[in-house]
Amino acid sequence: MKALIFADSHRMTGGMERAILCEKPDLVFHLGDLETDALELERQFPSLRIYSVPGNCDMYTRSDPVIMPIVCGRTFFCAHGHTYHVKFGLSSIINAANAARADFLLFGHTHSALFEDQGDMVIINPGAVGYELSYGVLEFDREQYSYELRYVYDIPADK
Repeated sequence: MKALIFADSHRMTGGMERAILCEKPDLVFHLGDLETDALELERQFPSLRIYSVPGNCDMYTRSDPVIMPIVCGRTFFCAHGHTYHVKFGLSSIINAANAARADFLLFGHTHSALFEDQGDMVIINPGAVGYELSYGVLEFDREQYSYELRYVYDIPADK
């Protein structure tokens, strides 16, 4: 299973669109800011499964701030991160993901990429696709995974 992980797109959907066309993922995680960006991806790629959560810039949303999809037997704890105050430390969001027995913790909000394999849980923040143009590529199955941080500007121009 191949997943693209985006965060903090801030109305700049072009980079995500290029990444989807180039990478041809099975699914996408959009970790907020803005919900309408995920809706635009759903409109443009109707057959692509897109999991999304709202961010701090989504003022009047009724969407859940945390989702926990299970894909290939793996539990993903997905949040933008602002409600866990991730700019001031990760203990709150890590504790929540551990309590949920998540295999992967995916979040954004800081605009800083992070990858950490803690053995029982993998923590990923793909940075900000809307500013730094970074995104994550996660390939996984029930047993193993690989992760790479990539940049929109590295996608060949013909893609």
